[in-house]
Amino acid sequence: PEAVFEEPVILIRVNRLYKPGMKPKEVYDATRMQWRVGPRAFEQKYACAVYLGIIREVYEIKKWEPMEVINGHQRHGFTGKTAKPEVRNKYRHTSVKHLFKQGHQSSIVYVGGKELPKKG
Repeated sequence: PEAVFEEPVILIRVNRLYKPGMKPKEVYDATRMQWRVGPRAFEQKYACAVYLGIIREVYEIKKWEPMEVINGHQRHGFTGKTAKPEVRNKYRHTSVKHLFKQGHQSSIVYVGGKELPKKG
């Protein structure tokens, strides 16, 4: 089934890092580290690890922290924990393929929550 989001969520595509059979800590580390995110990321309550268009895990974000600068762009990582069962079970194993359009280059998609005003 397709995911329907009620909470502010950041979807993080981990296609290059995810391997079936990974340990929970490995999935968490692959999901939380080194992302180029916009200000909207800091408003999200949950982060979802997405592999091949399917949510593999759901995390409650505690805080975002600056990581290293890569190619002149500040990267961030979050600290958190596995989401409570009522949230985790609602989203885990659901499809978000419809949110990653063909040719979409970014690994990040924001869903749910309030829209931030656009600059300019």
